[in-house]
Amino acid sequence: MAKTFMLVAAAVLLAGCGARALGDPYVAATPQTRGAQVTVTAADAGKPINLRTGDALLLRLTETAPVPGSSLRYTVDADPAVLQVTGDFRYPNQATAKTSVHSFRFTAARSGTTFVVATGHQACEAMDPRYCRQPAPLSFPVTVRS
Repeated sequence: MAKTFMLVAAAVLLAGCGARALGDPYVAATPQTRGAQVTVTAADAGKPINLRTGDALLLRLTETAPVPGSSLRYTVDADPAVLQVTGDFRYPNQATAKTSVHSFRFTAARSGTTFVVATGHQACEAMDPRYCRQPAPLSFPVTVRS
């Protein structure tokens, strides 16, 4: 009976580890911070984000590559004195997928206010340039307190 319980417990633990590994590997591979983690998406642009020193901010943006030669990719910018970029990961790799999630991870370094600005870069090799519009930047106001 004790052996059966141990085998079942081991199987449950291993299954849990596998389930996490099969999801977004960024989540499993990201080092833990000493604070909380706040996750935001494009839908949260413009909404104030409040963090404490040591907290993590995970910005998850959907990128697309609907046809060869056409893609939308993001870059981000923020005041590194307030928010330090501690991760940048795309899942699944956009080279093989039409849609992927680009995760940018920041750690709140010190008190202050900044904007995380995500700029979309639209590549339009497969279409008439007149119809290739660059998306408006997404801005996320962030306040970090001690």
